[in-house]
Amino acid sequence: MSEILIAGLRLKTCIGVPDEERATAQAVEIDIRIQPARDFQDMGDDLAKTIDYAQVCERISHLAGARPRR
Repeated sequence: MSEILIAGLRLKTCIGVPDEERATAQAVEIDIRIQPARDFQDMGDDLAKTIDYAQVCERISHLAGARPRR
């Protein structure tokens, strides 16, 4: 199966269990593994069928910064 790996995405997020830990944004690094619905061979060279990695990173960064999380 085809997969896409975004390794070492650095972002800031307010995360932690105690309130004090979530009070200040922390730098975190994450890895993202995406398995497309179709195999790469089935997509051919059609850019419309690909994943915009920059948009994936932007959306995850936005999600991480949207609100504190436990």
